[in-house]
Amino acid sequence: MEISVGYWAVVSFEARLKWCDTVVRLRTRGVQYAELATKWNNLNSQLSNKAKQRAKVAHGSVVSLGSNPYLVPYFHSKNTSFNTLPHDEFIRTTFEDFVEKLTRKDLQDMKARFIRLRQELNQFLDDWRRLDKTIGRFGPSE
Repeated sequence: MEISVGYWAVVSFEARLKWCDTVVRLRTRGVQYAELATKWNNLNSQLSNKAKQRAKVAHGSVVSLGSNPYLVPYFHSKNTSFNTLPHDEFIRTTFEDFVEKLTRKDLQDMKARFIRLRQELNQFLDDWRRLDKTIGRFGPSE
């Protein structure tokens, strides 16, 4: 049975990342994997940070004042107490208080960073495959 069965049994990204971290750490022990293990530590940290950024986008709302739309992370969870205000007062009262407002450029930059990280992960997997011939297309198979 392939080890990937465990990966696909887990739903949340955070749990999958912890699962992958455990597998990679177990499989990259030893002197021959020292450089690879260092790369993984860096990638694992970046993935964890990117997951938090992804959550901001996934749980945010687009709010527009005039012609300037912004994505406000966790908009509704932060503003449940304002739900009884009239719409214009709700927007004026809540939106101006937000420290973090993501513009289209912010989101495009975030996307570019996600793409770069995906490329780094693919390179990591290629490097790992060169060192360990048991690593399949999607990672360890046993």
